Amino acid sequence: MKRNSLPLVTVVTVTRNAEALIKPTLSSVGSQSYGNIEYIVIDGSSNDGTINIITEFSNGISRFISEEDDGIYDAMNKGLRLADQESRLIHFLNAGDVYCGPNVIENMVSAFVSCARPSHVYGDIIKDGKKSHLPSKIDQYILSTNMICHQAVFFQTSAHRNHPYDKTLRICADYKLLIDMVKAGEHFCKVHQPVVEFDSSGISRQNRAALYSEKKKIRKLYPRIFLYYHIKQFLKPLKQKFGNIQINSEANE
Repeated sequence: MKRNSLPLVTVVTVTRNAEALIKPTLSSVGSQSYGNIEYIVIDGSSNDGTINIITEFSNGISRFISEEDDGIYDAMNKGLRLADQESRLIHFLNAGDVYCGPNVIENMVSAFVSCARPSHVYGDIIKDGKKSHLPSKIDQYILSTNMICHQAVFFQTSAHRNHPYDKTLRICADYKLLIDMVKAGEHFCKVHQPVVEFDSSGISRQNRAALYSEKKKIRKLYPRIFLYYHIKQFLKPLKQKFGNIQINSEANE
């Protein structure tokens, strides 16, 4: 049940032929304690049992469509477009991913409301059963080599609408999105708690060569990112020998 005094949070799950993965994800969203969630499920015309499972959870789903799409980022853009105009935060939870407890969305909204300036909010992740600590800030220097886990970020919906996913990319459009947002001056606020335990069997894990190739292609589009990447590669052996060497990109903007 929605309580309209609370900021509306949109959760989007995109899926195709994920009958072995989708049920825990649907259950995880349904178990959240937060009281103002719209849940959008975008299915790419599954031909296994996925749609039947989604139907079992229909009472907790605000909008559901199943149709052919042009890949995962096309489906994610659909979810972004379908988000209610009152939505304040949007989170993409993939099939197979689950929240790290029932209070995650409630805590992320609390952090969002408490931020001193308009911000996207992000936390840590659980990957392969182990907690992975994400950087305490997101800037161009960090992004030159680090691909922040997309499932860890709750985006401001209004800002995200200005930055849809690049459908010409097949694996790393979320990486490009973060770079574009940082370059546009968007602020990211770190919440020191795990947000999502995510399924690591997706396309980026299955095709590492394509992942690295696409990231390299993206870096070339951004001179500062490209420069920082090569500085890091140059500093790598020095860092191993002499300890941490860090450049603050924000100081050089």
